[in-house]
Parts: sequence; C-alpha cells; structure tokens
Amino acid sequence: MSNRHRPLASLRRAPPLTLLTALLLAACGPSPTITVQLGDATVQVTLGSSASTEVTLTRAGGASADVTLDADGAPDWATVSFSPATLSGDTLTSTMTIETDGQDPDAAATSFTLTVTAAGSGLSASDELTVEVTLLTVSGKVTGIYGETLTGYSVSVNGGTPVPVDSLGVFQGPDVPVPYDLVVIDTTNAVGHRYEGLTTTDLVLTEPSSSSSYTTGLTGDLSQAVGTEQMGIVCMEGIDRVVTGCDTVTPGNTAFAIAPEWFETSTVSAYVHAWVVDVDADGATTGFAHEGRTAINLTDSVPAVADVALEGGPPATTVDLTVTAPPGVPLVGSQLYYRYSEHGAVAFPSGPTSSSYTAVMPDVPGATAVLVAQASAGEVQAIGWEVGEYGSGAMALTMPPVVAAVAPPDGATGVDHSTQFSVNNPSGSAVTFLFSQAGDISFYLVTKDDTVTTIPDLSALGLALPSGADFTWQAVTTPHLPTVDDVTREGWITGLVAVQMLINGGPGPSASGNVSVNSTRTFKTE
Repeated sequence: MSNRHRPLASLRRAPPLTLLTALLLAACGPSPTITVQLGDATVQVTLGSSASTEVTLTRAGGASADVTLDADGAPDWATVSFSPATLSGDTLTSTMTIETDGQDPDAAATSFTLTVTAAGSGLSASDELTVEVTLLTVSGKVTGIYGETLTGYSVSVNGGTPVPVDSLGVFQGPDVPVPYDLVVIDTTNAVGHRYEGLTTTDLVLTEPSSSSSYTTGLTGDLSQAVGTEQMGIVCMEGIDRVVTGCDTVTPGNTAFAIAPEWFETSTVSAYVHAWVVDVDADGATTGFAHEGRTAINLTDSVPAVADVALEGGPPATTVDLTVTAPPGVPLVGSQLYYRYSEHGAVAFPSGPTSSSYTAVMPDVPGATAVLVAQASAGEVQAIGWEVGEYGSGAMALTMPPVVAAVAPPDGATGVDHSTQFSVNNPSGSAVTFLFSQAGDISFYLVTKDDTVTTIPDLSALGLALPSGADFTWQAVTTPHLPTVDDVTREGWITGLVAVQMLINGGPGPSASGNVSVNSTRTFKTE
C-alpha cells in the first residue's frame, strides 16, 4: 500500500524530525564543563617576597574528573605553586603562591601576566592574573633607649652610602628587594648596630646613646604624718611625658625628697602623687588610708618644693597572683605595680612573694596593673611582665625558656670578625648580640633571626674594631617579638627599659612581654 493510502492515525504516530532531535539531545544531557576563577585580578609583591591568591574551580554538566592547575608567563626569577596542585572530589579551591627571588641578577621591579590553567579529562579552562613586582622603600626613625630623639646617626642599607637621620631622627633610605640588611651607625660615639634579614619598613630603631637626662631636687611634706603600721609612698607622675622618681615616708614623718628624672626637654610638667598605705606585721599592704597629688613644673637643676594634701584613699581588693618561672630557672621574686595613669605606676608593699601569693590593690573599676617577675640561675636570667586588668581578682605570668651563651668561652682571646658567637635560644625568637668595649661607650650590635653571628666589619662605615681591646658580650631575646622585623617595631631593649622605668616610678610596659639575657662574658680582640 502506498503512503497515500495509509490511515491518518498512522501518520500521526510518526514524530516530526525536529521533535526527534530534541528528544535525542535531552537523552544525552548537557556537556561536562569546568571554569576557573582567580580571587584577584591583580596582586602586588615586593621583590624577594611572595604573594598569594585563591583559585576556585567550578564543575558543570556532570564533570567530576581530577583537575590539575598550572601557570604560564612567570619570568625565570619567579616561581608559581599551588596548594593543592590537583583538585579532586569536593576540593574546589587552591591557594596559588608567587615567589620572587630578589637575589637573581635579572630580577627587577616590573609587571607580568600569569595565565592560570585548569585541565583534566579533556576539559580545560583558564583565567589571568597581573602580578606587579615592586621594591620596598626603606624608612624609619632612630631613637634612644628612653624614646628620646637621636641625631648624629646615619643609616646604611645593604652596604650603601650612609644616609644621615634628620633633626627628628627620621631617615629615608633606598628602594630595595627583600630581605635586606641595615646598619645604624654613630661614629662619634662608636655605636654600630647591624639588623640582618629585614623585610619591612617604617622601622623604629632603638640604639644605645650618650643622651643625658634632666633632673633636679624636689622636696615637700605630706599634709599629715604617716601613722604607725603605715607607710607613705610618694612618686612623680608626668603629665605629657614620663617623669620618674619615688620616695618613702616612715611612720611619724611627713617629709619626702625625690630626684625627678626626664628626657628631651629641660622643663616638664608633672604631679607629685602620694599614698599612705596600711601594712601588716609582714610589711604587706592591707588598705589605703590616704591619697593625694599636687601639680608642679620642673626645670633642670632648679630645686623645687611641692607639698601634698592628703584625702581619703580608695577601697581595697585582693588579687591572686601566679608566676611560672622558665623551665629549670628558679624564680627570684615578683612585684605587682598599680598603673594609676598614662604616665604613672606605683608598687605597694606585698610582703614575701613566691610563685603563688596575694596582693592588695585599690578597688578601682577598669584599673590595670603590671605583674613583673625575675628568674635567674648561673649565667642566665629573665624578666617577664603581664599587663592587664585585675578586676577578676587574679593575674598570671608564664615566662618562656631563657637564652644561654654557648661560645666562645669567657675570657676568649684573639677574637676577630671571623669568630663565631653562638647561643642556645629555645624560644626561637630573634636575638640581639651586644658587644661592648670595656671602659668605653663603644657598642657593636647585631640583631638577627639566628643563634650564630660574628662581629660586623663596619670599618668601611668609619667604625673599625680596635685591636687588643677588652670587650664583653651578651645576647638578648624578646620572645614576645619573635622576628627581627618585630624587633624593629618596638626596639630590642624597649621592654626592659620600660620595666626599669616602672621600678623607678614610670608607667612601665603597655603590653605583656619577656626579656631573656645571659650574663656578660669577656673577650679580647686580636
């Protein structure tokens, strides 16, 4: 029978060609695809350092095979890595890291484009990243150990021509790859400090100096005598800068005498702050009977007089203190200091101390204190401090392991620029080696992220190592500043100086920390 005579119903059962094609495509489903996207279109990296961005993979159409990441377009002095390099299963992100070699002679500040490709099982996708490579502009400030402005210093970067600091101690150095070395030098006072392996800028470089402080004599009387089973404590409190100095007043007396000390300006505004505390038979504070202060302006070498009117003191609260000494190093003692203002702190007598004891403090909401402890054994010693509020009724301080000298032995002779000085530093933090000429103010210092050093040869900068000279050396670590970059943020000795100022009536450290130092060893240069 011809089609012309086929029943109409049979013709209706034959699907049109377009409908058949659609059904076939629906049966096959969408094709597997992948796309890759970078977290940034552009990244900046300082030459000699690295930068990272995220790579994200998207699968579609049933794609499930492993995908391998790769990148093209990097110069020979730059390497690109992925973590992980292969994306499988539910892992859809990877971290891409671009590392640059600043020591390569062909390396330079430039930009290049990376093409990042994801490929696997016949599928591929790509995205692009612009990498801008820059140099680091070295800048900073040189200060004294008390924060005073220093002049006469110069800064040399990577052995280059020294750049003098300005009248504020500020310097602007060259543009360099990282890491870089920097030397702070003062030929007049024979001070040279080499910082090795820096990767940051905006430095704060704290250096030994011959800067003198200002001082005068101050006398006065409390408005009433200190009673029996009491002690009077009178301390200086700077108004806009640190002024140190304290005295005690014994029962039955009112008079006090202080030698205030301050820096930078010959005149200063301050308060004379006084407390009368109640003490028990062991000499520990039990309460605060009176408190008062009076303002005064001080001028260098000009005697001053300031009497203090006493009023009622604050209520008292008890604080439980716990100190954990460094492993194997016994605790020498500790003290809790009450920080009563931005520029003032005071220690109230606490009686005998141990690793766990109590202290009585003013019951002032939000008040802060500094818990300071010292541990020592043989050639090693450490000072630690914890800063915080004591309103919870407890403060605790845990001190890290100490640094210890290894070589050369005490009394070494024939020392020159090739002699290796080494220490054991369990904390792993940066180390500052301090070499000091006996009977002189000459200092050679090295700060680095290593436990071995030599005395730097600074003769090209005008500071030659004297021959046949007697020297001492120590190593100082600040575990709360783990790297040499961190040290240049606060200064290698700033914490220790802050503690010393705290003992003398200054405000002390503003954050918790530790300093470890070995006792001095002697040597003679070749």
